[in-house]
Amino acid sequence: GPGSQYFEVHQPDGSSPDVVPDGDAAWAQVGEQMAKAWASVETRAQNIIQAGETDEVNPWLERTQWLPYLVGMERPELLACIDEPVAEPDPRQEQQAEPVEAAMWAAMEGLARFSQASVIHRIGVFVRLEAIRTEKHQTRFQPLQPYMDEKSIGDHTRPWQQMLMFFARTQREHAWKSPAYRFTRRQREAWEALVEAAEKSAGRDEAEEEGEEQIEVEDGEDETMADVDEAIEEMETHTDEPTANAISEPQTLSSIQKACLEFCIALLSQSITRKEYDSPMVCALAVLGVKEDGWKGPEQYPPVLSAVIKVARFMVVQQALELSGPLDDEDEFDSDSAYESDDSSNPAQRRRKGCLQFVQEMMNRFMVRGSHSPMQWMLDLRTYGLKIHYNTTSRGHVEWVGREELLYKSLQFSMAQFRGMVHGLAAESRRLLMDELLFGNSRAAEPIPSVPWDSLRDNPTDERPGWNFLKDHRTRMPVNGERWLFERVGQDAAIRDRFTKRETRSGIDKQEVERYMDRVVAFREKLAVLVHIVEGQPARWPELGSVRHSNTVKGGHRNIFIEDGMVVFVTRYHKGYNVSGDVKIIHRYLPREVGELLVYYMWLVLPFQQRLEAMVWEKEVISSHMWPADPSGRKWTSDRFREALKRESTTGLGQALTIAAYREIAIGISRRFLRASTAFRTEEGENNEEWNEENAAAFVADEQAGHTAHVAGMVYARGIMEQAGAVADRRRQFRMSSTDWHRFLGFQADMQDGEECKKRKRAPFESEADEARIDRWGRLRKMDTAAQLQRMMGKAAEFRGVQKEAIDAIVAGKSHVLDRIVIDECHIVLNRRYDFRKEMQRLGKLAAAETQMVMLTATLPPSEEDELFRRMYVEREQVELIRAATARTNVAYRVIRVGKAAKKKEVEEMVVRTVRQKLRRHKKGKVVVYGNSVPKVKELAQALGCHAYHHKGVGKASMLEEFAAGKQRVIVATSALGMGVDIPDIRCIVHIDWPFTVLDYAQESGRAGRDGLRSEAVMIVQEGQQRAAEDKQGEVEQQLVGAH
Repeated sequence: GPGSQYFEVHQPDGSSPDVVPDGDAAWAQVGEQMAKAWASVETRAQNIIQAGETDEVNPWLERTQWLPYLVGMERPELLACIDEPVAEPDPRQEQQAEPVEAAMWAAMEGLARFSQASVIHRIGVFVRLEAIRTEKHQTRFQPLQPYMDEKSIGDHTRPWQQMLMFFARTQREHAWKSPAYRFTRRQREAWEALVEAAEKSAGRDEAEEEGEEQIEVEDGEDETMADVDEAIEEMETHTDEPTANAISEPQTLSSIQKACLEFCIALLSQSITRKEYDSPMVCALAVLGVKEDGWKGPEQYPPVLSAVIKVARFMVVQQALELSGPLDDEDEFDSDSAYESDDSSNPAQRRRKGCLQFVQEMMNRFMVRGSHSPMQWMLDLRTYGLKIHYNTTSRGHVEWVGREELLYKSLQFSMAQFRGMVHGLAAESRRLLMDELLFGNSRAAEPIPSVPWDSLRDNPTDERPGWNFLKDHRTRMPVNGERWLFERVGQDAAIRDRFTKRETRSGIDKQEVERYMDRVVAFREKLAVLVHIVEGQPARWPELGSVRHSNTVKGGHRNIFIEDGMVVFVTRYHKGYNVSGDVKIIHRYLPREVGELLVYYMWLVLPFQQRLEAMVWEKEVISSHMWPADPSGRKWTSDRFREALKRESTTGLGQALTIAAYREIAIGISRRFLRASTAFRTEEGENNEEWNEENAAAFVADEQAGHTAHVAGMVYARGIMEQAGAVADRRRQFRMSSTDWHRFLGFQADMQDGEECKKRKRAPFESEADEARIDRWGRLRKMDTAAQLQRMMGKAAEFRGVQKEAIDAIVAGKSHVLDRIVIDECHIVLNRRYDFRKEMQRLGKLAAAETQMVMLTATLPPSEEDELFRRMYVEREQVELIRAATARTNVAYRVIRVGKAAKKKEVEEMVVRTVRQKLRRHKKGKVVVYGNSVPKVKELAQALGCHAYHHKGVGKASMLEEFAAGKQRVIVATSALGMGVDIPDIRCIVHIDWPFTVLDYAQESGRAGRDGLRSEAVMIVQEGQQRAAEDKQGEVEQQLVGAH
């Protein structure tokens, strides 16, 4: 057009040209340019796959040939192309909706689950033995096992889903540089069929969603099909094992699943004639080996290959079933006979190929070594990777600081802390068993009988179903465990009334039974963690979870035995059982203190518990597992045990231990502190050369007989009580390893080595402990007691009465003389909440010291005196009771009631106004606000701008110190601040909830006016708000109110 011959000329701006600065400015500019250039180099090195140098040796990458194939590609793009797609756009994320790819992703998972169900329900052992082969003429004795649960089969399917995403995102137009590959003609046709089926499926889903949205508009609901699908998925994944009930009988594949199956078989069936990367499947598997910061090595990649191989075998079986068609009744019989076989040449009468024949053909053609297929490439690479893995040392994580402090990754603790955690868990487990399961606090019932260890007998050869050591005719138990707990409940009217309920068919209060079962479950969780820690070499969860307390019809064996006064766990299951079918027999012994808990549970609690389950939940079959599913249906899994271990270790150690972490920690501790012959092994099958050296004399006799110690134990002179498969020499090794571990943990009750014929070699920790004890004793004997007293208490300090005499007796090692025991706030012994200050509730056992006992409290009503004396094991005649008036005349009590219609925010604002008003009124005083729940305390503390004091709080000591010093005039707290606080100038106590008990209120309100000046106690409660009464607490409170 007109003017097209002109072009624009940019005029330079008026600014002066760039001038290179001098001096420091010039060098700073150079530094900026260097930083930019280096950042660019780092970004490129991190994102783009580079060839590397010729002298960089990496046998794994040289074997996989990933580097030449993917050089120049960007890692973020490769990882993005195998990421899970989304069917609908999410405004919160930048990821675009890919409905077709999402349909493929879902179809692949559905195909894998369907194929797994087919292996379970539709084929037999012959087909499964064929499908597991890795060689053409191989005889396998363990068939293909579809043992994965719902979650595991999803994890196994993910590599296949990622390969489909690689193909889908590289087949369409894309702006990033992608690896090159080429489909065969069959693969191209199968891929196009899969894309077409996915497009139809995605379109059908959209139509269904539109119809669903129309219904939702009419109903006024705002719920998407995605939410419904998620809810259905949650309902379908409530199982741990692929049982007949969990996986329904398969019917037929959908069209997209059939297309997906055809494409996967086309990928697998390609014969490689030149190089591996002529196969699209090998190309896609190379992308699966990429990580953000490098490559998946021989530790991470073989599991990926195993998952691909496992699902491929499922799909081969499914393809064979599709090719063979449905099984008709006529296929079961052949009309041909020995006398009349002329019709056999007729194709119509000839028997068609079945599933087994199709599986054989496909396995020989592309699923075994020698077929030159992608499967052979995967099998060989997996074997090579495992060889590298098992011949390469793993990264170390254990380090020791000083003598007894261990560092493991982010964990750090001393051996004293570790032992304290174990003994604390043992004590809490015992309290839970005795007080809450066996009702040891009952006044009306007879005392709990002792375990007669000397009369416990066992017969490992008795395999009758339901039998265990408690049923051995030589075992003499003091009471009948089948009826003891039932009768004990009946003897105590208070406990009996809790369990019974009128106007019910069974006469049982189901809610009370459920509460009791909750305590049983809590005990079993603690016991599982305790056994895992104290038994010796920590077992994997499949071993511990397989433990049975009684013989079973299928297994024919149990796993809990009695051996020379010790409880022993004998497991016959290990992590590779489902693959190899072999079992390892491993003995793990429990210390007497822990074994006693297990015997009590099996003897007295389990019969009562099982009968309650049979009656209340109408169970027809009761499991013989030591850790069965809860009455609520929740099953024991590795995840559940991991959470229990983390919870208990956090409580006792302040740090969370996982199963894998504790396994390494236990092995590290044993290598440092136990004898070399009894230190834990990385694997159970490791040869124990140190044990062989220590027992060389015993092995010489076996060699004279012309066989090894193992053969002697398996065949010759076996004891009549020896368990099937167990060898005496191995059993002694296991026992010595466990008992050495018990000694290290500090368990000493009646342990025998079984090595009385010779002196036991001392463990390193025992020698170190003796050295430290001698050193400590020497320093103590040289100590100037008077000088030490003055250093601690001041120069004017001096001993009073018989203090010097007592200290000298202790230093000299004479018998300790305990003058008296003083217990402050002794009313805590009466607390009816078992989870509150549990150790205080056990103070009554101090009566065994037979010395003077002084008990102090300001909140004990006369009506509770007898109960206190009973729990402290003293008679009223033995007590000199000194009681003074407890009324606080300087404290004004007041209740402020809030209307029932008031909202939570309004109530909170009223509390804040009241607190600020009290602070203004008492200009130099302090205010404490009490609440019952930690979240409520935190919210109110935030509103007031002060500290929140509760039992889980961090830095409680510093909070209390600031409050006492006046740096903070108000604090919001739970009952954790109710005792042991003597701050004189607290002028007001505010309760925003009903106190748990009258005693709690007296204790907490008693914090006010400790200096005798006028103070207040205000309670702000909402109309209609009632506190929950537990264990008939409401009736007890009425009595306490009257007593006060």
